[in-house]
Amino acid sequence: MNNVKKEIYDLLSTLEYTVYQTRPEVLAEFPCVTFMVAQHSIEPTLEREIGYQQIQFNVDLFANTASETSSMLAEVESMLRSNDYIMTDCFDLLEPDGRSHLALRFTYLS
Repeated sequence: MNNVKKEIYDLLSTLEYTVYQTRPEVLAEFPCVTFMVAQHSIEPTLEREIGYQQIQFNVDLFANTASETSSMLAEVESMLRSNDYIMTDCFDLLEPDGRSHLALRFTYLS
């Protein structure tokens, strides 16, 4: 079984953003990225090996402007897709301080 959190963290850390494994109470640096594993399930073979696994995780992008989060989206999606993670959802969320926030969901099937 993959060490999913480490793998995702390492991939996101290759980009030039602050990366948090969960959203801290206060986001100190912008732009930044947070992520959380939403689901990690396996289907074993008869030999009790991992025959199939599905991983879903959420990535949140935070920046001062919508233009910045749009640029971040293009970078994050491209980099994760090149590592076999497919974006399945993307939507805007309102932030009380007026900053831009995009919420993404990715799926990996192996």
